[in-house]
Amino acid sequence: MAGLWLGSRPDVSKISTLHCKGIKAILTVDLQSLPLPAFSPFKRLYIPADDTPYENLLKSFEKAITFIEENIRSGVLVHWSATIVIAYLMWRFRMPFGEAYENVLRSRRVSPNDGFVSQLKCFEKMNFTYDPSSEAYKEFQSQYGNCGLLFTRKFFSAYLGAQIHMHSPFLPAYYSCRLCRNPVFHSDEIISHNRPPEKKNSEEIPCREGELFTEYLEWMNNLTCEIQGKLYCTRCLAKLGSYNWCGERCTCGKWITPAFHFARKHLDEIRSPSLTMTPATQRLGATAEVDETAGSN
Repeated sequence: MAGLWLGSRPDVSKISTLHCKGIKAILTVDLQSLPLPAFSPFKRLYIPADDTPYENLLKSFEKAITFIEENIRSGVLVHWSATIVIAYLMWRFRMPFGEAYENVLRSRRVSPNDGFVSQLKCFEKMNFTYDPSSEAYKEFQSQYGNCGLLFTRKFFSAYLGAQIHMHSPFLPAYYSCRLCRNPVFHSDEIISHNRPPEKKNSEEIPCREGELFTEYLEWMNNLTCEIQGKLYCTRCLAKLGSYNWCGERCTCGKWITPAFHFARKHLDEIRSPSLTMTPATQRLGATAEVDETAGSN
């Protein structure tokens, strides 16, 4: 669709490219806003959100749609949110979710997480508006409003055979791919364990080696079919670590089974006491214009 672009977070070094493509406005859906004053010349809308099934992006659809509609003639970039672009097409052309999704897929391989798909379907049921008093929204809230993690800390404490401490030595933070900033896991999902006892009946001492062993993460579903292998970023495919269902030894000597082990050199640690994210599914790559046939149906 002419004037509507879908792509990755724009870098300061690429500002001239944005100008050359005629982009005058940027809609940011991310945990961090664009840096100023570098992006001051652009009209901007920042929606703080994370790419997790438990993020309520639906309540921001109307604000995002209004921003796109006001700026599409001069060129608007939506970065890291195929969900917002799909919602806009649904609203603009009164298009059902499946048709709008297929239109975006013609230009880019995208995969909104299950929570966002449910929100888009709810948006369709509400006749392309946000109506929190509607039965469709109440049904959505009952299904997703109080969802917890698929795998609880209690389950993993019993299943993995590794003692998980509610008072983790890791400060609240999320860890993202160093290359593309795709969120990978939260510090709450790191498995803390005790060092092997030096003597029989000696006091248990928490491991302080700083190794990053995590719980099984939802996005690993299609990546851990073998007994062991590598873990790759779902967005840029950079190597992040390794896994072994039979286990792996921590540098402290403790055997972790199964082991999902991430290398710090491949991750950035972003600390924030308010973050409660879960791992992201695949998001977006390089900037690309949405197919102009998006509105033809």
